[in-house]
Amino acid sequence: MKNLSSKSRNGNDTVPPSGVLDRGLHLMNCFSLERPRLQLRDIAAQSGLDKATTLRALKTLVTYGYLEKSEDGYYWPGPATLRLAAIFRSTSNIVTRLERTVENIALETGQAAAFFIRSGDQRVCLIRDRQKRDFRYFVDVGASVPMSAGGAAAHVLAAYSGFDLDSEKAEFVLTNNYYISRGEKNEHLVSAALPIFEADGEFVGAAAITALRSTVTDDDIDRCIEVVRREISLAMLSTQAAAENDNAAF
Repeated sequence: MKNLSSKSRNGNDTVPPSGVLDRGLHLMNCFSLERPRLQLRDIAAQSGLDKATTLRALKTLVTYGYLEKSEDGYYWPGPATLRLAAIFRSTSNIVTRLERTVENIALETGQAAAFFIRSGDQRVCLIRDRQKRDFRYFVDVGASVPMSAGGAAAHVLAAYSGFDLDSEKAEFVLTNNYYISRGEKNEHLVSAALPIFEADGEFVGAAAITALRSTVTDDDIDRCIEVVRREISLAMLSTQAAAENDNAAF
């Protein structure tokens, strides 16, 4: 699966884009779960565009429903983005194929399960299980996390997409086809992630499970990894690159 964008989602590119469409998309990337509502001055500062240019682009985005604006001058993503998200989910082949798989992984392991792709310098959650839990220690669908923040899924995505994150951990992933992260992003959490490949060897993303460290043992994590491998295989996908699968046949 190709990256969705080569630009940073935080809007901090060194040189702001000059094209009209590029500017609009650049401004949309300023919004995040951490900062869902922004004022003109915030968007201009974050995007690197001057206020006049930013305001013109914002007016167009509001007109077409990609942004909403309040009377006190705050902007936030509008309903048009929700429509596009729904279309993406309904037409994405990999989402359709893996939604049930991710749910099965969560049910069998009793842990939070998700599927991530890399988009520029972010990892984006395309699927997560729908189980109810007492604690919110998962990433919501559509949410992005900087690759630099680490975590098991980030290291798997980096290893197989050529992202420069941690060469030693990337080598481990390429050798073992999984990565376990303990307390890297949150001292209370442990996560394990495996790469997912199409039959032709195309890398499509990373499947990950996340648990509270106090509730699982190393053996529990190993069993979770085996569950992920089995469920991915049942979905007619693989957790090993094509060359490894071919070699295993001889």
